Amino acid sequence: MRIQFAVLQIIVFVVLARTCSFAEAQKIVKRVMIYSYAGGLGGGSNTLITIQRKRNKFLSNSRPVSAVQVQSLVDALSAPPLLKPDMTNLGITQEWLASKVESQRIPDRTRRAEETASQEKLFDLNLIANVLPGLFVNDITDILLFCKVEIVFDHGSKLSAESYSYYPFMLPWSMKGERFTCNADISRAVAALLPAESVNKSKLAGDELAYDLGFLVMR
Repeated sequence: MRIQFAVLQIIVFVVLARTCSFAEAQKIVKRVMIYSYAGGLGGGSNTLITIQRKRNKFLSNSRPVSAVQVQSLVDALSAPPLLKPDMTNLGITQEWLASKVESQRIPDRTRRAEETASQEKLFDLNLIANVLPGLFVNDITDILLFCKVEIVFDHGSKLSAESYSYYPFMLPWSMKGERFTCNADISRAVAALLPAESVNKSKLAGDELAYDLGFLVMR
């Protein structure tokens, strides 16, 4: 009887675990809110968008929004936190570096070809791994950046994150005011949902990453 009772407990536990997992997977996004701000001594500008689910479609001011992009944001906010920037998560690979070297050269007609070739060799993963922490070191700035995203599900639960960072991808993100994550997938998902020319869209998308890395390497 003891063995049978123990087996029954295991079965009940497995069923409950699967039920909970199924319930999590079935959560339906009701609304997504994104607020992005950039300002300084001369004033500021902001972008506020609200994405509503209507009849199984997502709309923002009558603009259709991809359900796949909304789900990407849900997945990113639900992922375990990254305690520090990760090169793979940032999208930094040897192929990515090779594609960016040409665009990050400092124009100099007097530079010899052999100098250019030697500088290109500096752009490898080992060196980037060494200089990467330098992208996330505090500097004095008079620019204030802010972004907040909130997802509301149909049964009332929420996922949210916010950032005051001016580092690439606006990392890190603060979640619930206590937990931080350096997950660039959140930034990319937010950027994808923002309309063109939105405040901080380029920063969130990581468009400045290659330039910033190139500056650190050449320094």
